[in-house]
Amino acid sequence: MGFFDTVKNRWRNPDKVPGDPAGARSPEEQTLLARLRGDADGAVRADDEPAGASAPDGAQTADRSPIRLFLLWTGTVQGVGFRWTNQGLARELGLTGWARNLEDGSVAMEVQGAPAAIALEFDRLHESYQRLSIGRVWLKESRQLPVNHTETDFEIWY
Repeated sequence: MGFFDTVKNRWRNPDKVPGDPAGARSPEEQTLLARLRGDADGAVRADDEPAGASAPDGAQTADRSPIRLFLLWTGTVQGVGFRWTNQGLARELGLTGWARNLEDGSVAMEVQGAPAAIALEFDRLHESYQRLSIGRVWLKESRQLPVNHTETDFEIWY
């Protein structure tokens, strides 16, 4: 790659760190994904679900009971369709919530649904970014919130 290609690529992907794969996950995201998938102690559960509860077929009810998460994303997340991509993925996966651009260049988001579906949304989001060579998406913060039982869609907030 020549000098001009390097400059052009850096201009198009200012958050891409040399040697940092586009699909790299933040430590926050790695920890959250482990919890969503039940790979670690303290798996995410619905607020009213007792620890160790299981469905009749033996599957953990945590995989089916909705949870709600607040997420703060940084990196190349504004001006690239990040909110719209999340909306499309959320609707495909039966998730609800919202996403909003913040003045500092980050995106705040709340997502609600089955933990496995939320984990799948993260995977598909990263796949989209890798395929389009957009740059890095970094989960900076996450926390569990009470479920909103009246919410029915994933919206873009302004």
